Amino acid sequence: MSLGVGLVAFPTGEALADDPISIPLEYVGEGHDRLGIWAKINNGNAQRYVFDTGSDQLNTQIGSEVTGVRPIADTPYVYTYGDGTYGNKLQNVEIDKFTYVDPDQKIT
Repeated sequence: MSLGVGLVAFPTGEALADDPISIPLEYVGEGHDRLGIWAKINNGNAQRYVFDTGSDQLNTQIGSEVTGVRPIADTPYVYTYGDGTYGNKLQNVEIDKFTYVDPDQKIT
């Protein structure tokens, strides 16, 4: 079982962009046909986020060097897959910012 983070978004009162932006999806063909984007959490490095179309949340690992990550619940929980016999140990957190990064300019 791997330790990850279940990211749950809550409104923060921060203004949203007036106009939508296009975020191109990247084909990730590493063993499976998947789609992903490059993004950063708060002050963290850009990394690829691969969409898990069977999940109802964004599951990721956030390094300890990333600031502004706040746990929502006191204790982690197990998020299971398939028949419930396997999964990940997760902690729901709140973050300040999730920023799209152009895949051609993923220098952090």
